[in-house]
Amino acid sequence: MVTEFGRSLRWIIALCIALAVTIVGASPALARSSDPQQPTPPPPVNEHPERAVLHPLGIGLAVLFVVLMVNLFRWMFRVPPQLSPVVAKARRSVAAWQRILVPVSEGVAAGRAVELACRLGEAQKAEIVLVYVVEVPLTLSLSAPMPAEEAKGQEVLQTVRHIVEQHNLPCETQVIPHRYVWGGILHLAREQQVDAIVMHVGSGRSGSTDGIGRTAQEVLKRAECEVVLDRAPRRSETVPVVYR
Repeated sequence: MVTEFGRSLRWIIALCIALAVTIVGASPALARSSDPQQPTPPPPVNEHPERAVLHPLGIGLAVLFVVLMVNLFRWMFRVPPQLSPVVAKARRSVAAWQRILVPVSEGVAAGRAVELACRLGEAQKAEIVLVYVVEVPLTLSLSAPMPAEEAKGQEVLQTVRHIVEQHNLPCETQVIPHRYVWGGILHLAREQQVDAIVMHVGSGRSGSTDGIGRTAQEVLKRAECEVVLDRAPRRSETVPVVYR
């Protein structure tokens, strides 16, 4: 539909140029006729009154107008191809993501998760919420100041925020304290009412289930929204794992 509209727009521009050329070409004749020093030439006489006089320029403009209108009506009444229910449902499901939460930490893997979230939300201009969770030890109060960790979190957020800005998407950043990283992620997800959580997981450690650490496991188990896990393998490409 966009291509047809572009063609129609080009035809409109061509018609405007043709009209402009006609006006410019006729301006010298008008200038001569307005000069009082020169006699005005008599108007052309139609030797056959019963016949219409056709000018080549008029014929060309008429043909151009007809072609333009045909293309315009084709674009207006064109029926788009029908999608299968499975494809339509999948497109609507992802397009419904208006707010995506991305937990970040140090390292390239977190930046890759932000990039993945931006690509998933780029079409619908989704808001990207970046969060850095400061894990507070049980020996300290949740309100206890941890300036070193908070400063590191702000630095990480400032770095990955540039990725969101490259996609021209709205972005919000937060540094929050919590007893557990997964608890902070879930708390902010409920508070912000996000549509999806996109987070990275490691390539596998001993003692973890299928290479997924405890943070990802708890988020998968308790999240009330969709969760997308980006597992970074040892090779360069990214293997996204999607859970519903």
